Amino acid sequence: MRKRRIILLATVFVLGFLVSSAIVWASITGTISGIVTDPTGGLVVGATVTATNTQTGVRALGQTDRSGFYSFPDLAVGTYDLEVEQKGFKTFRQTRIVIDANSAIRLDVKLELAK
Repeated sequence: MRKRRIILLATVFVLGFLVSSAIVWASITGTISGIVTDPTGGLVVGATVTATNTQTGVRALGQTDRSGFYSFPDLAVGTYDLEVEQKGFKTFRQTRIVIDANSAIRLDVKLELAK
């Protein structure tokens, strides 16, 4: 009986530890978001936006919506390069964007016309 109680308590302790660890790890992300515009301030719809983790090479892909808005809501902590591409415009690149736990980085982009 005593042995079962010890095993039960140990199991409850381990499960509690695992659940609390999962909750902590789940919140260690950050966000990059913004609005993409053209040189006149007009919204750029359908631009391809890529956020690349420079340490792991993992890429997140997205597109701007009808409001020119893009968002990467759950990026792992690390350093990122952001690239925005749209036909008729120069490719925009921003490097070394640091994401810390729970950071929310706003990066609005003004694209330049391609030559």
